[in-house]
Amino acid sequence: MRAGINFIVLIFALFATSAISSEITSSSFKKRWGGGTLDVSNVNGVIRLVTDGMGNPDFVVAPINIDDLKGKNIFLEIKVNEMELLSGVELRLGDENFENYYALSIPYYSDPEFNIIQDQHWHSYSFGLANARVKGQPKDKVESIGIYVQDTGRGSARIAIKNIRYRAAAERGYVSLTFDDGYDDHYYAATLMEKYGFPGTAYIMPQQVGEPGYMTLAQIEELKSRYGWGISSHHAIPYTEFNPDALSKEIEFTLEFLSQNGFSSSAPHLAYPLGKQDRDVVLPSVRMYFRTARVAGGGVETIPPADPHLLRTVNVLDSTTPETLVKIVRNAVANGQWAILMFHYLVDRPKTPIEYSKTEFERFLELLDEEDVPVMPVHKVYRRLMARKYVKN
Repeated sequence: MRAGINFIVLIFALFATSAISSEITSSSFKKRWGGGTLDVSNVNGVIRLVTDGMGNPDFVVAPINIDDLKGKNIFLEIKVNEMELLSGVELRLGDENFENYYALSIPYYSDPEFNIIQDQHWHSYSFGLANARVKGQPKDKVESIGIYVQDTGRGSARIAIKNIRYRAAAERGYVSLTFDDGYDDHYYAATLMEKYGFPGTAYIMPQQVGEPGYMTLAQIEELKSRYGWGISSHHAIPYTEFNPDALSKEIEFTLEFLSQNGFSSSAPHLAYPLGKQDRDVVLPSVRMYFRTARVAGGGVETIPPADPHLLRTVNVLDSTTPETLVKIVRNAVANGQWAILMFHYLVDRPKTPIEYSKTEFERFLELLDEEDVPVMPVHKVYRRLMARKYVKN
């Protein structure tokens, strides 16, 4: 992630849904301070902001009346041009003077292929309180909505926002423990998780099955039949390195391998290889073949997701303590959100950021068991969201 990143608040139009009585139009937003330009005159409700290009922050606010922010998610459509000039994104919801507020951010990474929001494309995005940063002591009742915007100082960025709305969150959230690449220590993880009745999701690379350091096909089959895991799709090479025809062949090979070996129900769920994706080739192909696709960061996901093919995840690093993980899980479930935890290697002594201590993992499972939260594979959470009409097939 870019060092010293500043986050920006971006929310410029709010439209009521059947579950929300409050409504705010784009014309309600006014500049409180800053040198950028804000256009709220567009007849179709699109708000357009151009930063001043000098690194000076803008703050745009509007009055709003929400009796209880808890139990609600915020959805919007956003497009950014010159995103490399943008420091980040943050929405603030709080009192009139913003002395106390919740801040909700869009993470931004230096490699554009890691980003959910990518340059010159419209995206659906959602915010939930499980990802919020708290300033002061905000109340559940919200009086004002604000947008804090700042570029890098290397030129102006252009931002467009539309169709922002509130929607009730799920009554209770979910937890998914996911493991990328199919390493043999994931079989070890399954044996530990069985004690607590926790099934996981293994994202498998067919070409690596049975290779040194990776699970055998027999072990993968046992993950499903004995431990109740979902066996889903992955690849050793980022999808962004394939042309459309070659990518289709790689995806079809993966899906055929998993289906032929008895994993058809969970096969059409993907973890983007190395977390990389783009809008021109990868995402259109992924939408054709998969029901969900998970990126490699971004935090806790909302229910419903803004885009099931860009599911956010919590990247578990060697520095992430079991207590921190449990706090993330507890906060997600309480706010009706989905904590998708991403693990890679489980080792005795971590030497890289993506290696996690076996001792710490065992401690995490013990603490997680005390929380009494629903732990489910990704494909089963998705199936439940479909049944409850949170997402469409």
